[in-house]
Amino acid sequence: MGDQIRSTWEIVLEKLEKIGKADPEELKLENLKESAFKACAKFLNEPTSSWEDTVGKFLSQVEPKYKSQAIKFITEVLLKNIVLPKLETQLANSERAIAGLSYLFKGIPEMGKLIKQSEGLIKEYYAQKKALYEELKKKYSAELSALEQALSNNLGVEVKVSAEQHPQFQEEWRKISEYIDREAEKQLEYLKQIFQKVVS
Repeated sequence: MGDQIRSTWEIVLEKLEKIGKADPEELKLENLKESAFKACAKFLNEPTSSWEDTVGKFLSQVEPKYKSQAIKFITEVLLKNIVLPKLETQLANSERAIAGLSYLFKGIPEMGKLIKQSEGLIKEYYAQKKALYEELKKKYSAELSALEQALSNNLGVEVKVSAEQHPQFQEEWRKISEYIDREAEKQLEYLKQIFQKVVS
């Protein structure tokens, strides 16, 4: 058993050995990837930083023969940051990543259409999910208001029943939510695959 478990130190030594044997081209690509990720992270995580000052600056410093590889790394990071938003902050993050794609593929009409589709999908998903949740909540609130009234009359105190806490509401919302998520996820993955094919 002891022979099967490798220590962290052994793993580190193994990686160092690989680095020593690494082809200079591989090292160059690894450094390029790391720099691309850092530039994207700064653009995505600091709303006050512009594309030109982060990713644009990085791209301007990349040697021409590595440009396409750099664009591939940047696209990879931006696509990972486009998610189906459950919260408003996730919507803002996805929109920022989509804005990054717009800057990256500026001037390419076909990509512009794809970017608009991605943005439309994200916004529509968020708005639709929010609207359906409110609609379901309204439906259950109306049904529960008669129950609240009856309980209040019988007990002599005001009784409030939360529609969102009702087991049937939660079960119905779970089913609706899973369906919407599944369908939107398929569409988003399809769009992401097209982007990946373009840069590969």
